[in-house]
Order: sequence, then structure tokens, then C-alpha cells
Amino acid sequence: TIAAYLQREGVEPVSVEEYIYLTQLIQARGVGLGIAAQRASRPRCMGSLYWQLNDCWPVTSWSSIDFAGNRKALHYVAKELYDTLALAIFINNNNLYVFALNDTRNVIKGQVDINIRFFDGNVKNLNSDAIKMTPLASQEIFSLPVKFLPEAGNYIIEAIIKGQGFERVSTFIPGKLSQLKLRNAHITCKIEPTKGGYYLNFSADQPVAWLQVYLSETPALFSKNYIHLWPGKQHRVFCQTSLDIQALEKQLRYYSLNQYLTKNK
Repeated sequence: TIAAYLQREGVEPVSVEEYIYLTQLIQARGVGLGIAAQRASRPRCMGSLYWQLNDCWPVTSWSSIDFAGNRKALHYVAKELYDTLALAIFINNNNLYVFALNDTRNVIKGQVDINIRFFDGNVKNLNSDAIKMTPLASQEIFSLPVKFLPEAGNYIIEAIIKGQGFERVSTFIPGKLSQLKLRNAHITCKIEPTKGGYYLNFSADQPVAWLQVYLSETPALFSKNYIHLWPGKQHRVFCQTSLDIQALEKQLRYYSLNQYLTKNK
């Protein structure tokens, strides 16, 4: 099954590192799409569960947490999509949809911005508007026929809702992974000690898709992962670990779709 999904995305991992990264990414995209569509269809669908949460031994499986407690890509996507306030972006019946999801009992007011963020640095705004998120509801806030979107491969669709004391950001990349025209990127990480661990401050000179951050020998918890980086913008990730800074620097690793695609062109 995994091999079929890899083939469908047009990717062929040739190393263990590539296989682990790409299969996690495909799982997150696939299951995440299902969660987004199910939450958006409220009240027809009032909830969902995914298989499976964790493993109790080393194994290749559909879990979102491995036997050592490391969170896979799916876990971070599920955390975002199951939030009480969230955004769902997907394509259905040749239309792009953006839904606002509110599981609170309060009307949530904010500002919504939906953009096409191109890999060359340009940004095209598709919609900007004030919004009232209905309590305990899912509401469609934007739709667009796919024929009006640029050809897939050189952009990310980004939806942002900001309000008093909150901000939610969701992204969606149309097309296959192999279609993305990503360049080799120079990524820098500044480590900042803090209580309970470290802030990892990432920046890059090119757009980076799905940056995976991990430690080579020690399990660690990250506040977010499989992130997108944009030039001129710093992205902060909290790493919860008891390692000293020298051990952290030695074990810190990251891998992105840019690395795979530029290596295997």
C-alpha cells in the first residue's frame, strides 16, 4: 500500500532516510485530508478518529507516535486539524474550499486572509475579510474553481485567521510532491536555551517545504514540525529535552522535501 502511494506522488526513495521521511509525509497528507473533509462536513459528520495513535515496539505502521515517543508528521497535522479553532483546506469536485472550524460555544471574530504564496517570493491575495465563526459549527469561508488556480508546482495556498488572542494558519499544496519546483536551500538554526529545553530559530534563503526536525539518538518533543520556511521570516520551534546544548548541537538533524527533490532531479 505504501509503495502504491509513493508511486502516486511520483517519488521513489532510495535510502532509509528518504523512505522514512516520504512515507510520513504521504501519511500526513492523506489522513490529514480525510480529517479536514470530515470536520468541514459538520453536522453530517460530527467527529472522527484515526488509526493509529502509537506503537509499543519498533515497527513500520500507521501510528502517529513511534515506540520511542517520537511524533511523526501525522501527529502534528492531527494536532492542528483537531484544534477547537482550525482551518480546513482541500479540493473537492474541482473546487478549492476553505472552511473555518469552531468547536467552542462562542462566536469568534477575526480577520481571514487567503493567499497564494509563490516559491519565487510573490504573494497573491485571494480573499481578505472580517469573519464571525459560528459556535459549534463548520462554515465555508472561501471557494474557487480549480481552473482559476495557477498550474500546480510553484506555490502554497495559505489561509490565516487572526483575532483577539489567537492566530491559526493552515497550508495546502495542490498536485503531486514530485511536481514541486523547490530549490536547494541554505537553512540556518540558532539555538536559544529556555526553561525545559531550547528554542530552535530556523531561517532559510529559499522557500522550504515540510522541514522535519529530529534528534539522531534521543527522543524529543517539538512544539511543531514538518514546517514551511520562507526567506526573511524566522520560524521558532520549541524542543523539549534534558540534553545539554553541546549534545543537542551534535544530535540535531533536519531534512526537507527540497533536499529530496534537488538530489533526485
